[in-house]
Amino acid sequence: MAALIAIGLTGILHPLSFPPFDLGWLAWIVLVPLQFFLTDLPPKRALWYGWLAGTVAFAGTVTWVITAMHQYGQVPIVVSAGLMLLLATYLGLYMGIYALGYATFQRTFPKLLWLGAPALWVTLEFVRTYALSGFPWALLGYSQYQWLSVIQFADVTGVYGVSFLIVMGNVALTSLLLWIYGKTRGLALPGPWVSMASFGCALSLVLAYGTWRVQEQADLDASAHTLSIGVVQANIDQAVKWNEAYRDETLRRYTSLSQEAGKNTD
Repeated sequence: MAALIAIGLTGILHPLSFPPFDLGWLAWIVLVPLQFFLTDLPPKRALWYGWLAGTVAFAGTVTWVITAMHQYGQVPIVVSAGLMLLLATYLGLYMGIYALGYATFQRTFPKLLWLGAPALWVTLEFVRTYALSGFPWALLGYSQYQWLSVIQFADVTGVYGVSFLIVMGNVALTSLLLWIYGKTRGLALPGPWVSMASFGCALSLVLAYGTWRVQEQADLDASAHTLSIGVVQANIDQAVKWNEAYRDETLRRYTSLSQEAGKNTD
């Protein structure tokens, strides 16, 4: 039962962290249920539970694939749903490998877990982005797009740096909860202080840099000369966008919209 709860919580929190739910703050705790349960688990079982959690998580996150295949690829809806589940099963394997690595690190190098776990996570995200033609969607760092001060350092590290920081937070919180759990039961579990201090320092630096960058851009905008420009979106149906028979109609629509937009621009 505990395994199902941990798998279910991580599986539910993951899609809630992304659009359309946009509860990005949940990303900072999404791995905690799974990681808490992984404590002292054999590596093979950790892989299995992580795979299940990942499959549930991605099944809720990439449902848009069904619409893309059905609406634009004319794939039957049932087949589209089945293919989406196969994709989620594949993507879930990455979380399974992470769970295996997390459990192994916790057993062999517990003092380096705060660094090893985030490094493994972003390595797997990088592989997922490019392997088998790549699937660069739903990287954990993308969940923070609304938090401008948090994501500014992506201009240095890319989205992977944001993912690294998020997993650091998950590891620190898991370590704290495990320590509290151990104290209540008289268990001598490692203290969370290194993990928490490392995350606290990293987050402070990120927020300081982010605040400076946001303010720098605000100052630049305030002193910049402005121009009125026009942008047109013809909203061409993807099913006919590249159809030669619709070319003249597409050009006519863009020409008309451009002329209209140009009336109120510099």
